[in-house]
Amino acid sequence: VVVIFTLYDDAATRARAREVGAAAFVAKHQTEETLLATIRRAGMTNREQRTIVVTGATGLQGGAVVRHLLRSGWRVKALTRKPPSEKALLLAGLGAELVQGDMGDPASLEPHFAAA
Repeated sequence: VVVIFTLYDDAATRARAREVGAAAFVAKHQTEETLLATIRRAGMTNREQRTIVVTGATGLQGGAVVRHLLRSGWRVKALTRKPPSEKALLLAGLGAELVQGDMGDPASLEPHFAAA
């Protein structure tokens, strides 16, 4: 599982990533090249058989990450607190699977990460 946290690069967010078994962590300031290198280092090379979960998917940075990964052929779960929102539905129209979760509630994240 690769979990991309796009909001904060701090100790608390990294701890949440470890709690749910994240294989990789990408902060909002990283470039597309760094993003793809992180994915490769985590052992994710087969785009058709692996899913990437993007948190903060309806935000500015998260949405850009989702769109880039979809264009690159990855299966993407777009994690958002509000799947019926306009921004979330736009991502679904591009091919992302919308899933509901909240970074403040690790239990809401586990099912999405376990299936990725």
